[in-house]
Amino acid sequence: MVFNVLVAVALLSCQSGEQERIQTLDGARISDLVRNQGDNELSADAMPKLTFEHSTHHFDSIPAGSIVDHTFSFVNSGKGPLLITSVKSSCGCTVPTWPRGVIQAGDGGDIAVSFDSKNRSGFVSKDIRILANTNPAETMLTIKAYVTN
Repeated sequence: MVFNVLVAVALLSCQSGEQERIQTLDGARISDLVRNQGDNELSADAMPKLTFEHSTHHFDSIPAGSIVDHTFSFVNSGKGPLLITSVKSSCGCTVPTWPRGVIQAGDGGDIAVSFDSKNRSGFVSKDIRILANTNPAETMLTIKAYVTN
């Protein structure tokens, strides 16, 4: 019985001591930037929009073992602040880098992609998946190359 009372007191004291932690990024509340796309708090017009001039880049022929780079430039053509939460490639041979901060409406940035052709040959196509607080939440980029031996 004493044990049950001690457990109850411990649980209640943990809950009462919690404080809401508000995480911010560049002064904006992350919870306000990354919201459930299904809620009706924001109209589609008020959402950020990730716009690329080109979503595919072809390196043409490259020698096996070479490392090539390309930068995809984008603009937040929407009306809300843009937050890119992750950028992942379909293979470890392709490494993306992206801005980690908030991109305001009208501003832009770059997603740089480095492709290592080591142990590759022939036609290669790699996808880069971008997740952001946009609707739809996913945007795809593609790099292509013909690796020669």
